[in-house]
Amino acid sequence: MNRIFSAFGLVLIVLFSSCDKDSVQSTCATDIDPAFCEPDIVTIDSLRSTRNVLIVGVDGMRSDVITQSSTPFLYGKSIGISSFYNNEHLAEDFTISGPNWSSILTGVHYCKHGVVTNGFDNPNYAEYPHFFSYIEAARPNTNTVSIVNWLPINTELAEGVADYAPTLPITDDAVAQEAASLLQQTSPFVSDVMFLHLDQMDAAGHNYGFSNDIQEYVESAATIDSLLLNLFSIITQKRNQGEEWLFVVVSDHGGFGTGHGGGQGNPEVEQTILLIEELNSRFNQDQETSQVDIVPTVLDYLGIESSRLNCTTDGRSLLN
Repeated sequence: MNRIFSAFGLVLIVLFSSCDKDSVQSTCATDIDPAFCEPDIVTIDSLRSTRNVLIVGVDGMRSDVITQSSTPFLYGKSIGISSFYNNEHLAEDFTISGPNWSSILTGVHYCKHGVVTNGFDNPNYAEYPHFFSYIEAARPNTNTVSIVNWLPINTELAEGVADYAPTLPITDDAVAQEAASLLQQTSPFVSDVMFLHLDQMDAAGHNYGFSNDIQEYVESAATIDSLLLNLFSIITQKRNQGEEWLFVVVSDHGGFGTGHGGGQGNPEVEQTILLIEELNSRFNQDQETSQVDIVPTVLDYLGIESSRLNCTTDGRSLLN
């Protein structure tokens, strides 16, 4: 009997420790077996049912490149009263794209979704799916969109989940142009929740160097800033028409020299940016953040609560 009681106590300790989200964890020393979670119960806050979200992922953006002179739009938003901004946003221990975009889009760390390379070998998206799946289950009439420069985000994660997730090669300019077109049209397809991925900063970093002292890298940041300004201008127009929009900018990692792999412990690599802006929301400004906090924040904003996600996620909503 004593041995049975001890084993049961150990299970409880593991479960409670893995649910502890008071501090940021970039690794998962403990894990929750989804079998321990109750059957999924989804609740919807009807007062938030018409809200919308635009998330822009910028690959390879170091936080120190955001300055008033180089990136005036992002800089202005970073100090805005309606924004949450963290320039020490923590990447996954594997400081490459596959693990980080997987964590950003699933709300769990790499030890759960299983992606530790850019080859996406043996991912566990069946247990820890793209956050679009929670939206589609709760609000099937919501149109979800994923337009990306780095195609594995769509071919591995979004395809079959998003309502629209093209898989043809596309440039950053084309990503922004197609996004702008979809955001502005009212028929036959209205974009409600959109994820975009821009890649030219990562390319500039690999070709010339990840540094705010490298002209080509800074110029790519300025180009990204201009694309973001144009997209945000459309969001502003839609807000002026009475729509509610959450605007998110996040990066997967920084960089050092001309690389970023194996960057754990190097703040120029493992620390990047997270910007969240919404006119009427209040944010927990003191909260440290990592990649897994985006999904809980977005679903909280949309008024969607999943008991299964609450059980398995490693993240916390930033909304007060």
